[in-house]
Amino acid sequence: MISANIFGSFAFLLLFAMRGFVLSRDDIKKWWIWGYWISPMMYGQTAIIVNEFSGKSWRHVPPNSTKPLGVTIMKSRGFFPHAYWYWISIGALFGFVLLFNICFTLALTYLNREFV
Repeated sequence: MISANIFGSFAFLLLFAMRGFVLSRDDIKKWWIWGYWISPMMYGQTAIIVNEFSGKSWRHVPPNSTKPLGVTIMKSRGFFPHAYWYWISIGALFGFVLLFNICFTLALTYLNREFV
């Protein structure tokens, strides 16, 4: 039980660290970037950020800049500034839902249900 708690806590730590908010995508080491791409939280956060910072209130161009403020903020934090990432993220989230439901169904079907 203790080892499961340790593993679960470590998995959550990785999940939160690799989502792109605590560590930006540019700050993650190259050999550790796979954690960024397999994190479901990254896709949810990317969809929310692209939706928010691509909105009407973030479209004004600040002085001494050629890009809208929302794009500048997204690029400064290492997020994807293109609007199509919203739909990529939504598709990835649906893919994760399907994957997790299939794994859950297989686990309930084939794993031993007896408690020791």
